[in-house]
Parts: sequence; structure tokens; C-alpha cells
Amino acid sequence: MGVFVSWSAVGSPIIGDFSTSGATVTISVDPVNVGDILEIVLTPYAGVYDGGITSVSGGGVTTWVEVGSQGTGDYNNVWLYRGVVTSTGSSTLTVGVSSEFGGAWLFWIIQEFGFSSGGPFSDIVTGSSTSSSSGNYPSLVAAANNELFVGAASNAASGGTSGYTYITGSDGGGYYAGPVNNMVYFLNTTAGTTYNPAWTSGGGFAESALISSFVVPPSSGPQHMVRIL
Repeated sequence: MGVFVSWSAVGSPIIGDFSTSGATVTISVDPVNVGDILEIVLTPYAGVYDGGITSVSGGGVTTWVEVGSQGTGDYNNVWLYRGVVTSTGSSTLTVGVSSEFGGAWLFWIIQEFGFSSGGPFSDIVTGSSTSSSSGNYPSLVAAANNELFVGAASNAASGGTSGYTYITGSDGGGYYAGPVNNMVYFLNTTAGTTYNPAWTSGGGFAESALISSFVVPPSSGPQHMVRIL
């Protein structure tokens, strides 16, 4: 008899923001299970066009993978990182930022996911940028069952597509007109189905950067890759 394998969201998302004039931002995390993955949406604002996110380390993860980045300017950038949890409990995640103006305001969304048979995992990713006030994340077609769809966006909020879970980011304590970033996910895809949830604008800027990705469970043997479409 076969063993059913599936994705699940673990715990509550970590949502926050921090204004810094330094080169790093530290975030407290508390991963639950070894072998789970952490997905992080990072959106730096105010003068980060020339560098943006330079590194991610710690947080109970030995090796972080930059799944993708997308953007067109100082207020329209988003990064998506993924890491496999190697140690649990309270720890510090460190994000390196680079700014042409000597400072940045960093916004983040972090969510832990578990897969019932463990990793290793690989990623499929695509991205786009737009000046529209609403639309859909870039389309991806699932090649197999039980992939995990994760979308990341700057200046975007929930689009309300049924079946997806949206996580709305911070608005900087009311400083911005709406959420600065958004994460959306769909657990356990169906092979041959297109995944491109809707989004609406946030953050008060008429442009958004969007990333769509699949986290692919293992099929046979070790693998660790990022494939750009």
C-alpha cells in the first residue's frame, strides 16, 4: 500500500518591518520541526535599488536558497528565500541589506511548511513586474501532484482567489497606504493544473513585483536546484 504524502502549514506566519541604517536586520524565529522548510518574502524599501537583499543566514537553517527576485525600482522589489530547518527552537535570522542611500526599511513575511515524507526539495520559479493595480500572479502549471505553490509580491494584498491562503504584510505602522508585501500559498497541487492567484494593489504605489514558485518534493535521489522559466 502506498504512503500518502502531503504539505501542511506549520504554526503562524511571522510578519514584521524594521527601519535600519545598517547593513543587517535580525529577526527572531522559532522553527518547529527539523526537515520543514521556511519560506521568506522580503521587501526592502527606500533606496535599495542598487543592491537589495545581499544575504540570509541563521534562523535554524544551515543553507538558504534564493528562489527568486523581481523588481524595477526603489519601491518595487521582492525577494523569495527558502531554507530547510536543521535545528529547532528560538533563533535569530539575519538579513543583509544594501542601500545606495545608507538605509532601508525592510518588510518580511515568514511561514513554515512541513512535508510528510521530508526532503530534499527543488524549486521552479517565474516572475513579472507590472504597473497595474490588480491582476494575477505569473502562471505556473504543476508537473505533478503534491507540489507547494508559493507566491511573493511587493505592493500587493489579497486577491481572494478560492483555495489559496493569503498572508498580508505590514503597512509600516500606517506609514504606507496599504500592505507593502504579500505571500500566497496553495498546499498540494494537482498535476496539469495552472496556478495563478489574483492580487490587488497595496502600499500606495502603482507598481508591483511578483514571483510564483513551486516547491517540488523529492522523487528519487538527492536533488537541490533552482530552475528559472
